[in-house]
Amino acid sequence: MKLKKIAAFAITSFLCLNSLNISFGEEIEILTVEKAVEKAIKYSKTLKGYEEENLVNNDKLSRVKLNFSTSGEVEQISNLAIQLKELYAQLEKNKLSASDEKELIEYSVFSFFINVIKAENNLKLYNEELQLKSKKLEISEVKLKYGRISKNDYENEQLEYSNLLKQKGELENSITDAYISLNKVLGTDLNTKYILDLGEEISYNYIGDVDLNSKIAIAIDTDSTIKSQKNTVDIAKYSLNLFTSETQNNTHSAKLAEYNQNLRTLEDEKTSLKENIIKNYNEIIKNENEYKSNSAELENMKNQLKIKELNLKLGKTTEIEVEEYKYEISKLENTVKEQVYDHELLVRKFENPTLL
Repeated sequence: MKLKKIAAFAITSFLCLNSLNISFGEEIEILTVEKAVEKAIKYSKTLKGYEEENLVNNDKLSRVKLNFSTSGEVEQISNLAIQLKELYAQLEKNKLSASDEKELIEYSVFSFFINVIKAENNLKLYNEELQLKSKKLEISEVKLKYGRISKNDYENEQLEYSNLLKQKGELENSITDAYISLNKVLGTDLNTKYILDLGEEISYNYIGDVDLNSKIAIAIDTDSTIKSQKNTVDIAKYSLNLFTSETQNNTHSAKLAEYNQNLRTLEDEKTSLKENIIKNYNEIIKNENEYKSNSAELENMKNQLKIKELNLKLGKTTEIEVEEYKYEISKLENTVKEQVYDHELLVRKFENPTLL
């Protein structure tokens, strides 16, 4: 399934350039996923490490090839042949690992974007709740004045409001933490903030019928970690086949044990990948069932809101009760939005099991 582009986040209507001028001349950069991924790949210490290691291995490869061509001793030829296979395998492993790392960086950056957006949305929802609680407290103050509620009930509401105010700092910290995680992979100042642009609006597409066994078989056949372990098994087998008691210090049983251990590791990695794919698939199905249920409930609540607004005009309900109901709708809308984001992350993993 082709990867979908995701909804743009909070770009205000008056924004028409590549940055937003705010107070005191400060500018906030508009950051797209593509630009962030480019920065992260350029900064990645892991990718630099693979490049440096390959330079060293290529030098080693040249020396081993030279020694191999000039060697005349059976033991030395055997050892050099194994070294050649090991170096070629390591170069191939680094190439595959670098490719996987780039895909992981892209996924991680996208995930960090989502975490920031979630944190921002939760703060917005919190402010709605805070405003609603403030109005209710004002109403309760009037009720207390006329003896319609007890002083104890009013003080409990005050305490609830006070505790709610204290939570704002925690939510603001969650936004800061989300930006820190993003800035770490970008290699920029940890306190940098952005206007995050995720692209076009997302559509929630159900995963549909899936041949899970076929999916697992393809993943096992193409997974880079499993490919690298297969190479390790091949090298261990090659080393075992070259073994002679006259030319090797190790015992035959040690070579055989090494081969069998690597073979078991290969099977363990296949099993682990299979389990991760099944778990990921089950999480997608769970998300889709909950999304379907919440979407139906949201539609029902919106229909009920029309009735409540009509009752308000008829004097059968109060304004604060309608506002409370609207807030409950906002909460459910936020839940549904988060499920859309979570579903996208899960599907990306399902499409590319390397990310699991």
